[in-house]
Amino acid sequence: LDFRQTTENMQVTTTWEPVGGAWDGKGGFLRINGDYSGGPPPGWVQFRALEAAYQSNPPGAEHTSNLTSIGIVLLKSYEAGNWLQMPFTLDRPVSGEVYAELLNYLDRGPVRVWLDGEVAFERYEHNAASVVASRVSLGERDLSAGEHTLRVETLGRQEGVDRCFVGLTGVSIRPKDAPAAGQRPLVELHPAQVVPTSGGGVVS
Repeated sequence: LDFRQTTENMQVTTTWEPVGGAWDGKGGFLRINGDYSGGPPPGWVQFRALEAAYQSNPPGAEHTSNLTSIGIVLLKSYEAGNWLQMPFTLDRPVSGEVYAELLNYLDRGPVRVWLDGEVAFERYEHNAASVVASRVSLGERDLSAGEHTLRVETLGRQEGVDRCFVGLTGVSIRPKDAPAAGQRPLVELHPAQVVPTSGGGVVS
């Protein structure tokens, strides 16, 4: 901000809405969780919803959005029983822990997660006060080669919220011999502090 003249009544408000971020009131800075190292951990198998031929109920493009900037498919749901489903194909059998990758936010509600037509997670609280990337464990699975499906079903709206959207990132599989995921990197964004100044025409 470059002010052209002196003023005593200038006020600037900065609004932040970072993915995975929250304000640290005690420290006075914005705490941001980074992405999962830009991709899956070594040895993991990952499928992205944005790259899948996903389906939804209700059907139609007006009920879904491809939010490429944050890497999710968004289901615009307002009642229980709606769902977003993505297929993924394995070129070989895989045994390991399966995860549904979601992006939690304040316009989400509780969801049920299905894997290959069976309930894999009965109720997951998809709502969060800020944007939070999450991996929901669906347990240890023996998946055969071929096509599989992941479905996220809405169970209703959070109290006080008029919608129950779903933010689906995709599916991850950690084979039994693959390492665990590391900690997500943490970034601290500190607002500029007022500093002493001096000078007239040129201010230091």
